[in-house]
Formats: sequence, C-alpha cells, structure tokens
Amino acid sequence: MRNHQNGSVLLRLLAIIGIVGGVIAIFAMETARYGELRRLRDRTTVLEQDVKTAQSKADAALSAVIEPETLAQAQKSVYLIVVNGSARGTAFVIDRERGLLATAAHTAASLPLDDPAASVTILNRATRKGMRVTSVKLHAGFGAFRELVEDHQPIRGNSSIYSPQAVPLRDLAFDAGLITVDALDPETNENMLGPDLKIAAEDKLLALEAGAPIAVIGYPFDTLDDGFAPDSAISRVERGVIAAMTPPLDSVEENRDPVIANLIIHRLATAGGNSGSPVLNAIGEVVGIHTHGIVSPASNGDGAAQRAEVLYDLLDHDREESRLEKTFFPSWKRILGHWSRAENALPWSFYMEYARPGEEPAPLVRVLTAIDPLPFDRAIERLNFEPESESRVVDASDVKGATPTGENIENSITKSGSRFLIKSPGQYAEIWRTVDRSRDHVLFAFDYSLRSTRGFCPLSAYYRKKGETRLRIMKSRASFELYLPAEGHAVEDYQIVLRRNPKCDPLSDEFFVASVSWPTTTTSPAQTVAYAPISTSTATEGEPNGLLNHLRTSFQSLIKCRKPGSGQNEECQTPEYIELE
Repeated sequence: MRNHQNGSVLLRLLAIIGIVGGVIAIFAMETARYGELRRLRDRTTVLEQDVKTAQSKADAALSAVIEPETLAQAQKSVYLIVVNGSARGTAFVIDRERGLLATAAHTAASLPLDDPAASVTILNRATRKGMRVTSVKLHAGFGAFRELVEDHQPIRGNSSIYSPQAVPLRDLAFDAGLITVDALDPETNENMLGPDLKIAAEDKLLALEAGAPIAVIGYPFDTLDDGFAPDSAISRVERGVIAAMTPPLDSVEENRDPVIANLIIHRLATAGGNSGSPVLNAIGEVVGIHTHGIVSPASNGDGAAQRAEVLYDLLDHDREESRLEKTFFPSWKRILGHWSRAENALPWSFYMEYARPGEEPAPLVRVLTAIDPLPFDRAIERLNFEPESESRVVDASDVKGATPTGENIENSITKSGSRFLIKSPGQYAEIWRTVDRSRDHVLFAFDYSLRSTRGFCPLSAYYRKKGETRLRIMKSRASFELYLPAEGHAVEDYQIVLRRNPKCDPLSDEFFVASVSWPTTTTSPAQTVAYAPISTSTATEGEPNGLLNHLRTSFQSLIKCRKPGSGQNEECQTPEYIELE
C-alpha cells in the first residue's frame, strides 16, 4: 500500500516537472520569437529609413537634372563673341527685337568698338552667320565696389599692431553688361538672333539657395584649340547645383540679407571664354551670368556668377541707380567699417615698431587706431605709378661736379647731370621727401590690391640722401619703409624710387606714401635700429653728434646682427647699391 502511494506521488511529481518544463520551454520559445520579432522590427525600421534616405537623394538628384531638350533650345540663343577671328567671351539673347544680348561687363568693356579696323561679331551653330556688335553698355555698379574698397584699404582690427594684416578682397560686384548687334540678315532682312532667354522673376531669384540645380552654357577657350573654336562655334554645357549665395563683401557681424547676397557661387567646370555665359535653372530660365573663375592657392575650383536681377537693372536706368545708392553702397560702407583703414593702422604700426617695440601682449590694431590724439605726426599722400617700362633713369643732377656719362641718355632731365639706371622692368614712381632730423622719422609706402591674394602688391625701392652718389637697393617687401632716427638738427632731402610688378594689379596704379615722426627721447629703443646709409662725403660727420650717433648705431646693429636668424633682417644684410653713371 505504501509502495503504491509512493509511486503515485512520484508520478504526480514527474507530471508537475513535465508541466513546468513545458511551460519553461514554451516561455523560452516565445521569448526567442519575441526577440527575433523585435530584431526584425528594428531591421525593418532601419531599412525603411534607408529607403527614405535613398528616395530623398534620388529626388534631389532628379531635381538637379535639367532636361537636354531645355538646354538644346537655350543653346540657340547663346553666342560666341569673336574679335578679329579670336574667341573673346559669351553672350545670350534677352531682347531679340532690339538686338540686345547680355554678357559680362569686363568682356563688353574689352571689345575694341572704337577701332575701325577691328572686327567684333557674334555667332553660333544655329544661324551660322556672324552678326556685328555695334555698342555696349556696362552696369553702373561695375567698378564702384573697387573704388570703395581701395579708398578704405581694409586692415584686420584684431591683428597685432606689429604685423597688421591686409584684408584680401576680390572685385566681383555687378560685372554685367549689354551688347547690341546688327541682327538683320542683309539678304533676307530677317532677324537672325535666337529667341529670348527668359529671365527668372525677381522673387525666384531672391529665393535661390545652395543646392538648387543650375546649368551654364558658354564657349570656354579650352573647348577646342584656340583659333579653331571660333570657326566651329561649339558651346559647352555644364550642369550642377549652387554651392552658396554670398554678397561681394561679407562679415559674420552682419545679418544675412538675400538682396545683398547677389553672387551665385558654383563648382561647374568653366574656363576663360565662359565670361558672359547664362546660368539657367531647371526650366531654362536665366538666374545668373557667369563672370569669374576664382583661382587661389587654396581654391576649390569655385566660379562666381551675377544673380540675374542685374539684367533688370540694365534695362531700367532709374532702378539701377536707386539700388546702388539706397541699398548696395550703404551696405558695403557699413561692412567695410568693421575693418580699420590702412591709412590709420600703418602709421601706428611703424611708430610702435620703432618707438615702442616688443610690447607684450601686442596691442591690437583696432585698439590703437581708436586713440586720439595721436602720439606722432603723420602726412599721407596718394600717388600713381607710371606706365610700365623696361628700365628707369633716375636723375642725379644734385651731385656736385657730376657730368653726363654717355650720349644715349633717354631722359632729357639727365642731360645736365649724371644719372642712375635701374635695369629692372616694372611700374615706377619717384618721390622726394624733406626730413627734419631732430625727430625720429619713418618714411613708408603701401600699395593695397584687390587682385592680390595677399591684399597688397609688394614694393621694391631705391633711395638715397640728396648729394649721395649711390642709390641703395631695398628688395621687394610688403611695404617700403625707411627709418631715420633723430640726428642733430639738420633738414635733409631724400630721393625714393618705388617699383612694382604691374601684373599684381593691372586695374589700379594708385598707392599711398606717408611719413610718421615723433620727438626723440634719450631712452628711445629705436636707436638700436640701423638707418639710411651715410653719405660718401664727410658732410654728415661734420654735423653735431653725427659721427657719434653713426658709430653707436653701427655698434648696436653689429651686436644685433650676430644673433641667430638675424640674416633675414634687411639691416643685417650686406647693402646693395646702384652706382652713379
């Protein structure tokens, strides 16, 4: 009986264990199934997101595709400008009935319409007939930006006063113009121009943003061999998107204004000859005029185009003048005001360099240029370089006893005396300055440039004190500077000849020359800096303290120039001269 009961208990226990095991097994199976379902759901979510992303990218790619038919139709209205058989640029029709085509202002300005012997025509494959260009019109704002910037000559206010940094800018503003052609076929009297390219509405233009699809149609010189392209008149189409919308002049301190941000930056492949090409949107409307390829050591291959409302300006003179005077000029002047002016910053820089060298921390440009009154006197004059020449004759008729040294003297002023001959090509400017040697002086010159990636044109210089028979050579540097520490009470005249490479800025030959002076002190650290060479005569040594000052400065310069790395300093290099002829 007891054995029977024990067996029953064992059976019930085994049954319970079986049931529990089954439940556990079912739970484990359900848990595994739930985990798999969760993984599947997560994977599905990821896949759905990937699909949405891919679809979004596909939609973006499709929206950037401008139909070939649209571009083929537009090509009928895009023309190559040819000057005396050579390709010059691109233009496109905006008013067929009046014979008006749009192009870049710098292209239109280069056309030799005043030369009766020149042939200036347009042509394309649609008509296969050349049409004569009869007149041009440039946007009133073309060149205005350059004038404002060159007047201000911006220097970074947060740069050290000992090494002020010029702000390199480019003149990209309002480079747009119109050309008029004689479009009537002399045989049929029919208009040979293609149809007008529609200019996008102004609200569309103001809404342009990075990523918007665009195309450029033009005649780059690198399409085919130069000289063959005009005969074949083959245009090239490039498609892509807008990289950025930007103003010609910008600052992070300014709020973004879409009206002022009227430059289209893109990375479409363009080359010389594309200037004046139409920039089209997805439906073939003109949204811009390509005008610039931006080249620099760190270039991304960017191109710049004028947003197309400049064409509305060109077709309406009152609108053109109003927008410049009321919108763009005030904005540009305000933005330029964020930077210091070179004429204020550089006098401070040279004063600090020689009167208060090595202050720590170095004062910032914007801090010192706000100080009034100034601790120094300054005089500034704007001058212009002469036209480019292969060499320069420098008059030295002030040298006592000098006589002409040759019969082939080109400059008539040298026929009554001797001369120096500078045998280097470039643009020259000559100045004389009178210096009161009872004060410390710095004579300097600076040539700001919108064309240079550095913001300035380097200057070479040649100088001497009146009566000296050698012309000291100063090698090319960011600015010319001549330090003259106080030495007695003499008044001396200095002859200075400046030279620059005309390729640095062919659009502007203006520069400024200045002098900065301050009362000398016995503790002035500037006395440790070498000054202009002593005359070959003994006149300086006869002046009060002249020889003593010369010996002291020479000794101090000798000590300074023995320091490591001093060989790069001009005062530590062996002077070079041009001898009197």
